[in-house]
Amino acid sequence: MTGFVALLRKELLEIVRTWRIWVFVILLLALAIISPLTARYQKELMGSLLAGSGVQFALPDPTWLDSLGQWGKNLSEIGLLTVILATGGLISGEARQGTQILVLTKPITRSAYVVAKFVAHSGFLVVTTCCAAGIELALTAALFANVDAGLLLAQTGAWLVLALVLMSCTLLGSASLNSGLAAAGVGLGGMLALLLAGLWEPATRYTPAGLRQAVAALGVGQEPAGPWPVVTGLLVVVLLVTAAAAILGHREL
Repeated sequence: MTGFVALLRKELLEIVRTWRIWVFVILLLALAIISPLTARYQKELMGSLLAGSGVQFALPDPTWLDSLGQWGKNLSEIGLLTVILATGGLISGEARQGTQILVLTKPITRSAYVVAKFVAHSGFLVVTTCCAAGIELALTAALFANVDAGLLLAQTGAWLVLALVLMSCTLLGSASLNSGLAAAGVGLGGMLALLLAGLWEPATRYTPAGLRQAVAALGVGQEPAGPWPVVTGLLVVVLLVTAAAAILGHREL
C-alpha cells in the first residue's frame, strides 16, 4: 500500500484541525457525565416531575448498574448515529469537493487511501471512547459503591466493535456513492440489518448482530452469550474495508 504512512499522517492532521470531529469528542464526554448523573438522581428527577400530580410511584434505590445501563443505552443510540453520520463523507465528501483527485493522482495506491482513512478515524474513535469510559468509570465510582470496572470496560469494548462494524459499513457506502448522506444511509441500513438479525437467536450468538445484546446484557451485570459476535464483528470490519478499497480502485475519479 504505497503512501500509507503519508496518508495516515494527513488524516490525523485533518482530524485535529476539523471542528466537526470535536463535536464527537464533546458528545462522548457529555454522555460519560450524563449517564451516571441520570442514574444517580433519576428518583429525585421523577419525584420533581410528578410533584403535585397525585401520581404515586416507587423506584428502587439506584445502583452503579443503572449508570452502566444508561451508558450502554446512550452509546447504542446517540453514539452509533454519530459514528455513522461522521463517516458518511470521509470518501464521498472529498470526491465531491474535488480534493480526492489531487491526492489519488500522486504516487499512492487507492487501497492505502481507504485503509488510512479507516485506521485514522477508527483509532480516533477508540481513543476518544476509552477516555470517555474513564470519565464514566470515575464519576460512577464517586457516586456509587462497589463498582466493577471490568464490566464497564467489557461493555465499552463490545460497543466499540459494533461501532467499527457500522463505521466500515458506512465507509463502504462512502466509497461507492457520491453523497455523504447516501453513504450514511448505507450505515443506517447496516444498523437496521443487525437489529433485524438480532431477532434470530443463532445470529445473536455467532454474528455481529449479538453485539448490541452484549452491550445491553453487560449493562445489567449479565454475561453475554459468548465471544463469537466480537470475533465475527472484527472479521466483518476487515471484509468491508477491503471491499471499500476494491470498489474505489475500480471507480473513475
